Amino acid sequence: MQTSTGKPANPTATTLMPTVNTQSLHPVDLILIQENMTWIGAMSYCRENHIDLVHISTEYIQYKVAEKARNATSRHVWLGLRYTCTLKHWVWIGSDSNCYQNWAPEHVPGKVTDCGFSGAIEATGRQQWELWMDIMHPTLVDSEEEGAN
Repeated sequence: MQTSTGKPANPTATTLMPTVNTQSLHPVDLILIQENMTWIGAMSYCRENHIDLVHISTEYIQYKVAEKARNATSRHVWLGLRYTCTLKHWVWIGSDSNCYQNWAPEHVPGKVTDCGFSGAIEATGRQQWELWMDIMHPTLVDSEEEGAN
């Protein structure tokens, strides 16, 4: 389902998405936190309790995040990917890397204004990136420095 601007409509309560968080550029150990949060809330939670939301800069990191996202109880998982209206540009929080891309064809940014959107990865299926509004969803964190397994 899409809005009149051509962007995907907000998911309903049955399609809440977890958030992905990592403490390194090579997230091997990720923890999925099944708690509903907005993208802003998830970013704040990750920064307070870990490091930050995950950013995907290589195919290897995409694989590791996708592998963990399969355990999500919802259809999507937040990424540290956000559109900044000021710069009119998509950015990875905590990183200046943006070479690697894995957008779902129907979610390629730039077709209309992307203001207010954040990036999420599909938990199953193609596991590509999609654009979503900042709404409530569950979280995934890197456990390397936390000592959790």
